[in-house]
Amino acid sequence: MGIVDWALTCDFAYFDPTGRLCVIGADANGARRVTSGTHRMTLVAHLGAECGDQHLDPVLALRSPKGEWRAHDDGVRFTRERRGHCLLVHLPDVVLTEVGTYTFELALGTKDPTLLELSVVVHEARHQRVHLHGAY
Repeated sequence: MGIVDWALTCDFAYFDPTGRLCVIGADANGARRVTSGTHRMTLVAHLGAECGDQHLDPVLALRSPKGEWRAHDDGVRFTRERRGHCLLVHLPDVVLTEVGTYTFELALGTKDPTLLELSVVVHEARHQRVHLHGAY
């Protein structure tokens, strides 16, 4: 199995009509920060040259801030999409309700698997106060 060059979490990623990777809502500091609730997310992995056209057969698990595990069979639904050296794992409705750090663990490959760990930090939603002065 080839080495993963880089990986990230984002709001959504897709391939445009020319095959280029487009990423929306990625954090520059690496760790996603979201409010508690249900989210649509995408995990993106750029595969190394050694990977070639190997069948990856991704397996995804999610560890909560309390250390509890959820796997694909336990309500972590995902679809995958691959073009060239990029793999997208789409999570249409992942539930992140506990405050703290969730860890996505993505295993790629069956012969010599590579394990990726991607973290998402969940915080409480803050209600913003809006004061309108002189808006008559």
